[in-house]
Amino acid sequence: MHNIDTASGFSTIPASAIESSPADSVAIGIAAPLLQQLSELPADATGSLLFGPDGQSGAVLVEGGRICWAISPRMRRRLTDLLCHQRNPPLDRASVEDVIRTCRHDHKPFGEALVKAGIATEVGLRRALRQHNAESIALLANHGIGLDGARWLPHKNHRYDARFTFSAMELLTTLGALNDVEMAARARDWLKYAVAGNGIGIAFSRSSDGRSLVPVGEIAGERLPLEELEELSEWTRTTLQVCSCLSDNPVIASTWNGGLSSIVWQHGELSFAMLFSASGDWARSLGRVQRLLEDADGAVSRGAPPDPPSASGERPRRKTTLRSA
Repeated sequence: MHNIDTASGFSTIPASAIESSPADSVAIGIAAPLLQQLSELPADATGSLLFGPDGQSGAVLVEGGRICWAISPRMRRRLTDLLCHQRNPPLDRASVEDVIRTCRHDHKPFGEALVKAGIATEVGLRRALRQHNAESIALLANHGIGLDGARWLPHKNHRYDARFTFSAMELLTTLGALNDVEMAARARDWLKYAVAGNGIGIAFSRSSDGRSLVPVGEIAGERLPLEELEELSEWTRTTLQVCSCLSDNPVIASTWNGGLSSIVWQHGELSFAMLFSASGDWARSLGRVQRLLEDADGAVSRGAPPDPPSASGERPRRKTTLRSA
């Protein structure tokens, strides 16, 4: 288990819901094995994974063990689409393509150039790149591409800004969020409210077959290796399945994987798991979760944390069951 430290401020919610994703028909279970393989590359791995002759079937660029750029033949215009829709009204496509074309000609990363030109913000660029990479890897996986069929071309030059590189966990969560962007954004809002201090928070929705949980939002989740994320999702599913027979709104306080304090809870179609190494953070988060579930004014259904209690401190309540496992 990685150490739990300060939660990342980056969101894994897709950058644009305006245009349909080329990967919207790819089940996350198809992409997960390839992302798992990528996550197992050495921490200092720097190079290109080429699929097919000279990368004609696709490629994944890696620096320092993190994913910088993924290419699928079906994604040639997708990044421009995502960048254009970072603003409303959308940006002029020709302006975006001109900067990208110039950077490719000069063999320079285009991220900094786009930000410098005022075409994209740092946050907007990161979201667009993250979604582009997630969709590209999903499409590669959908064609049966795995690392066994790839050629590794190492290189020593570091061309990509670390701010615009991604973990396999981030890309997997973005793919999960594509199924329902609004629900994913709502789930992350709840996590931002509920997770105190240096905790990790993961929000899940049910897979299309209902047999497993799919990550759709996270706070500091990239510190959780993918194999442990899979274990956590199954543990969360089975625990909530048992406890939901006893209460409509169960909150389960327990320990997980070597003594980390945990909280799992459910609301509607969403399930949540939070992990803490500090008991104080765990206690504060437990109170916040109970407050979310006890808010009878409907703040949860509106997709926002509840308003602070009134001056009297009183609020209508509904029954929430707390269990220890």
